[in-house]
Amino acid sequence: MRSLLVFATCSILLLWAFRSAILAAVHVWSTSGTYGHGFLVFPIILFLFWRLRHHLAKLQPKAAPWALVLVAGAILCWIIGDLTNLQVVEQLAFVALWQSLFLLLFGWRVTRASLFPLAYLYLAVPLGLSLIPALQHTTAQIVVRLLRLSGVPVFLEGFQIEIPTASFLVAEACSGIRYLIVCIALGILAAHLFFRSWPRRALFVALAMLVPIFANGIRAYGIVMFARYGYADLAHNFDHVIYGFIFLSVVTLSLLGLGALLRESRQMPHFGVPHRTASLPVAGRVETTTTGSLAQVLCAVVALVLVFSVQAWTSQAKAPPANLVVSLRGPAGDPPWMPDGGAPVWSPTFQGTDAKLQQSYRLGEKRVDLFVGYYVYERDGAKAVSGLNTMTGGKDGKILSSRQLKLQIAGIALPINELIILHSGRPFLVWYWYRIGGENTNSPLVEKLLQFKAVATGSERAAAVIAVSTELSENAEETAALLRAFLQQGFDGSGALFQVEPSSAAAAMSELQPAQDPAGGGGNP
Repeated sequence: MRSLLVFATCSILLLWAFRSAILAAVHVWSTSGTYGHGFLVFPIILFLFWRLRHHLAKLQPKAAPWALVLVAGAILCWIIGDLTNLQVVEQLAFVALWQSLFLLLFGWRVTRASLFPLAYLYLAVPLGLSLIPALQHTTAQIVVRLLRLSGVPVFLEGFQIEIPTASFLVAEACSGIRYLIVCIALGILAAHLFFRSWPRRALFVALAMLVPIFANGIRAYGIVMFARYGYADLAHNFDHVIYGFIFLSVVTLSLLGLGALLRESRQMPHFGVPHRTASLPVAGRVETTTTGSLAQVLCAVVALVLVFSVQAWTSQAKAPPANLVVSLRGPAGDPPWMPDGGAPVWSPTFQGTDAKLQQSYRLGEKRVDLFVGYYVYERDGAKAVSGLNTMTGGKDGKILSSRQLKLQIAGIALPINELIILHSGRPFLVWYWYRIGGENTNSPLVEKLLQFKAVATGSERAAAVIAVSTELSENAEETAALLRAFLQQGFDGSGALFQVEPSSAAAAMSELQPAQDPAGGGGNP
């Protein structure tokens, strides 16, 4: 009970220290249907510990000071997540830190007996959104192959499926990510409860990963076939209300039923509990217990001091710059390129920008839109790389295809992300990339690493996302050549497509600031 009290106290302090990351996870659970299962993870963990209660009661908690190395490693991971504003990394680091604290206070024998409940907590972390494009591609490929086996003429371009009677887009909501994540969580739990041997467990978890992917493809194929035979409206309503829910629920229950049918007889594992042939003298037992409790408290104090010390350092390192007010200036538009004062046709959505530039240019009848979202420094709610940001220009926009390219523009290697999007019923070609610390990248991971480097070294922390777009013509090569020509004209020697200037408001404020004399007293304004 003393060990539990020490662990509970430390857990409460950890929850307080990492409250922002935990509240962010709870917010995702409550607002996203993909991660709503997160609310069930903790009750499942309590149930799993309850199943182990009689075996855990036989084990003597004993502090494991060597686990401080794991605590330090988890804290290092949290530093990376905190300095780069990657809440997923912070949340993973919190889980690892909590597990390391469990090992630190209870010792290896208790932790070994509790490995599965402890590891199951990772399923509460909102992970997997980066898999959506791959799942969209896989779903589209499954549908196309099934249609061809059914004798239906089909054409696939990106995520767009064309049959003679209709056109379909495998959107993000059709990727099956929600179904896949829930199936994985259920499959891992069922594998633990139904099977004892690791090969069978691994096979069942693999089925829990593969079955939802193929089931989602078959679901999408069924929708297309409904439309093929003249029931497009019925197919749409059934997909979102009845068909998708019932079909995927039946598949999930069938998978769990298969696991229950093939289950192995369960017997709680033996955790090496020694048979006690004699009792220790009372005095020796009290001395051992007291020493163990002191060791647990000392280890807990060291771990908590490390946590709060590091948090104080990261807070200081992430302090905002002095000047947060800037303005942006785009390319001048030298002939034959001319600025266009019309409203942009396409406008991406980026949250929390400190400055934004939207400008249009014309080359004869052709038009190119430029967008720059600028962050003086990145922080929660204001990040160049975020799931809240979108290049589609609103909820009605759809991504038809995506890929990564590397261009040579004005002697500069420029890595870009290329999208073909459907906005207001018209296709657009979009090129975009990130710029931080004077370096361009098309990788969200590299952008975060550059951000970490900037914060850790105290160098320039400003970040930007730059995008150019134009309406896609029938000749895709001509459209790409138009964007390339615009970049060739607009790039400066440093590889930037925009200039940062202090805004008039910031300049006025700096003029009103009192000068400081060498002695520290106030000077004249």
